[in-house]
Amino acid sequence: RVLQRILALTAAIWHNDQSGQPIHRSLIAYDH
Repeated sequence: RVLQRILALTAAIWHNDQSGQPIHRSLIAYDH
């Protein structure tokens, strides 16, 4: 399950990099 979480966080950071939005917002979304 840890791998899934890491992949999700990586995807969130990458998606953020593309959209240019704050990373914290995506991290919070994935956390909840």
